[in-house]
Amino acid sequence: MPISDVTQAASASASAQQTTSSQMLGQDGFFKLLVAQMQLQDPLSPMDSNDLTAQMAQLSSLEQLTDLKENTGMLVLLLNSSIAQQSMLFAANMLGRGVVAVDPESNEEISGTVQGYQIKDEQIVFDVDGVEVPASWIIKATHVGSEG
Repeated sequence: MPISDVTQAASASASAQQTTSSQMLGQDGFFKLLVAQMQLQDPLSPMDSNDLTAQMAQLSSLEQLTDLKENTGMLVLLLNSSIAQQSMLFAANMLGRGVVAVDPESNEEISGTVQGYQIKDEQIVFDVDGVEVPASWIIKATHVGSEG
């Protein structure tokens, strides 16, 4: 095989990898291209059945990938919803607990009882005896009145 053929093949492969998703052929486009190819073929020299089978297999793979993408998107939504629910359960479970927290900027220790909570900038912030304490600052939680 001449070196120029290898270079052209590598160049074609690199340009194919640079194709953006907006330029990729979708399921409808693929099907339209296949139908157009079948309509425009030479009746005296029809398409090879192996080529047709390969293209149909590609179409089937494309359909499966599209379904997989949709299902993955739904799974991500469900996981995000589950994480949000778990965060809210965690926050509700902290109500009435004694906590010790450390402000990472000043190293000041904050201790008290969790009176409430709210979501600020997608983060749980507890009301610890009137002081706003992000959940990430808490280093210890206890039942009020218990030692430990």
